[in-house]
Amino acid sequence: MIFSFKPLPYAVSRVTFFLIVGLVLVGAMSSVRADAPIWAFTELATFFGCAGIAWFIAIVRITGGALVDRMLLGSVVLTCAALSIQVGVSYASTILVRLEPVDPWGFLGGFSNLRFFGQFISLSLPLLAAPAMVPGQSRPWRIPTLLLLVVWWAIAICSGTRGTWLGLAVASTWLCFMGEKARRWVTLQVFSAIGGGVLFFICMNWIPQIADLEVANHASSRLTASLSGREVLWIQAVSMIVERPLLGFGPMHFASIANAVAAHPHQALLQLASEWGLPFSVAVTFGVGLAACSVFRCVRAEANLDTSVSVLRLCLSASLVASLTQAMVDGVLVMPYTQVWLALVSGWLLALHPRRESTVGPSATGRLLWTGGLILAAGLLVGVLVRDYPRLNELENSYVQQVGGHLQPRFWQQGVIVARGQQNSK
Repeated sequence: MIFSFKPLPYAVSRVTFFLIVGLVLVGAMSSVRADAPIWAFTELATFFGCAGIAWFIAIVRITGGALVDRMLLGSVVLTCAALSIQVGVSYASTILVRLEPVDPWGFLGGFSNLRFFGQFISLSLPLLAAPAMVPGQSRPWRIPTLLLLVVWWAIAICSGTRGTWLGLAVASTWLCFMGEKARRWVTLQVFSAIGGGVLFFICMNWIPQIADLEVANHASSRLTASLSGREVLWIQAVSMIVERPLLGFGPMHFASIANAVAAHPHQALLQLASEWGLPFSVAVTFGVGLAACSVFRCVRAEANLDTSVSVLRLCLSASLVASLTQAMVDGVLVMPYTQVWLALVSGWLLALHPRRESTVGPSATGRLLWTGGLILAAGLLVGVLVRDYPRLNELENSYVQQVGGHLQPRFWQQGVIVARGQQNSK
């Protein structure tokens, strides 16, 4: 379906299409001028590939209808349930074997930092309310999903990810003004959060105290106003913007300037402006703002509707609000796992959004450019995977020996471009 040149069942407006083309061209010009063009084009290909995933999900949903909604929502629920079981088994093993300390950051394998897992929580937690709100849902399904929602809140608290807490707070505040159905969503989340807080207290305070076990990385230690080194990253990003305001240093190239904190600015707008240039950042912000206004108007207009589509649209919009809010203080746009889920949620919401009958899609030439761009992006990403994956451990060890310090994730777990001007030094 991706490689079809036939008219598609969903088409964006010409303005949106040309905006995307313009952004890709600006990104290409910035990549050509970068110190390590291969890595810059890799970042461009990653973003373009995520747009392709969103587009594909939108087409599948429009073609498959409500069945696809159930499959996608089921995938979210099953993923959250599997991760919850993993956390539960790890916690129970720690308590029963009396391993010390009880460290929630060690309960999830596959995430180099539990805060990256928090990015997925921001996207998924708003969606877990959908099964309990969709009309006609049977009680045998409602009760397990409500319990999962409580457990997921407990894990969200346990993660200590302040960006997740902030994102969910902003999403809930926004929905308070979106009508009765949205306020039901907020009420459900508030009571689930209270239940999650009680579960968190039992598991991370009461039981360890009875078992006389120490707790490491407790969520209460994150209740601070500290920027956790972000001021260093933000100052560096601002200085990069001042030095190269038009095209930036190149996609991914915040990682080409060494610092002791991270390989990305932990702030989406500063990341785009410092790496891709100020015009690119302004254009993206303008496009996202227009899309957000359109979604908000739709959610508000359907405040009193109680259909499956309206409930899903509300939950998906809350998911994106929470995630984009977290992107203002975290690396939501650079973590590969989060990028894929963000693309999936965006494409899903795009498919559910009402379409104007007058909307005209791009021409055959435009569809050819879109398909060709996806093929080139996929080819470059596959090439990078084939080149680097077999020797990831060697590259990480080499980085530690040359530079020292902790690994700083970006495209790979070691995401620093070590030597500027060398394309294969990642």
